Amino acid sequence: MQDTKRFKATWGEGYYNPGSKEITLADITEENGWDDWAIEKVMSLEVQEACDCSDYSGILFVQRIA
Repeated sequence: MQDTKRFKATWGEGYYNPGSKEITLADITEENGWDDWAIEKVMSLEVQEACDCSDYSGILFVQRIA
């Protein structure tokens, strides 16, 4: 069965493409620039929970929406 977790990610001005976007587990990988600690935080979210994954690159907030 395919995992259907979906998230709303909001990147701040420090990122290449700031703004909000819906993402899935397929987007949250090291190959896409995600750090291990941020992947771990996002994977532990329950629906409607959010976390701060900001780092030296800028502000990043992620909320699980499904």
